[in-house]
This record gives sequence, structure tokens and C-alpha cells, in this order.
Amino acid sequence: MTRPAPPPEPKPRAEPEMPEPPQLPAGEPPAVAPPPAVPPKLPIPRAPRRTRPVRKASPAAAPVQEAAPEPSRPTAPLPKLQQILTPEEQREAMQAFERAEARVEQVLAVVRKRRLTAEQQTSITRIRAFLEQARQCRATDLLTARALAERAAVLAEDLLKTLR
Repeated sequence: MTRPAPPPEPKPRAEPEMPEPPQLPAGEPPAVAPPPAVPPKLPIPRAPRRTRPVRKASPAAAPVQEAAPEPSRPTAPLPKLQQILTPEEQREAMQAFERAEARVEQVLAVVRKRRLTAEQQTSITRIRAFLEQARQCRATDLLTARALAERAAVLAEDLLKTLR
């Protein structure tokens, strides 16, 4: 059986030689010298930060010629990513959209007959904007259209509560 070799012993580090402290005569108290005056620390001024590198133009540099623009290719618009709905989900989303739209129209019809404050007028403007956005999205993104119509309906309900 072989034993692993023991780790090498560390070599002693050579320490710098320090002079021995002076010897005081016996019986005399040591004289205490006042601590040396420490100058106050002054803040070190920092150089201003550069926000972008400075480039020096070399006199031997040749003028840069601009590359000819590439001929434009007709590009088709990228398809919009959206959730794929089953026919049942589409039907439910469309019904929710139509219910919210109908409720908003009912509230707006009631409100037309009333005198409104500036805050209520602002609320009506928001409701109409949400409803218009919902109608624009209906053909392309039914879920977004439903969400916008439902937001308009919530605002309409809140407006109706302020009228009572």
C-alpha cells in the first residue's frame, strides 16, 4: 500500500526587519506626545464624465463614400400574431362583445337626455373612444374587441351611477 506524499511544508516568509523600540529608564512615566495633527480630508475633484467618445479625425483618412441604397423590395405586411379561437369561443366572444356594445348604447341613450358636468362629459368621451376602438378591432381581433367593449360598458355603468 502506498501512501500519498505529505504536502510540502510552507516556506517561512521573510518579514521586514523593524527597529527595536527605545528603552525607557525605570521609574519614569512615559512622556505622552500629542497625536500628530491630521489634515482634514478634502473631497477629491472628479473629472467630468464623457457621454460619448470623442474621435479625432485623422488627416490621412480618405473621405467615406456612402453605399448606394438597396433597391426597395415590395414587402408583404407581417401577419399579426393572435390567439386562435375555436368556433365556440368565437361565438361566445362575439356575444359578449354584442352584449357590452348594446349596454353602452343603452346608457348613452339615457345620458343624452341629461345635463352633464364636465367630468361626466369626459367620461362619455372615453366611453365612445373605447367603443369605437372595439368596433374597429372586431373584424381582426375579436378578443381585444370584446375587452375594449367591456371596458366601455364598465365606464358606462359607472357614469350611470353618478347620474342617480
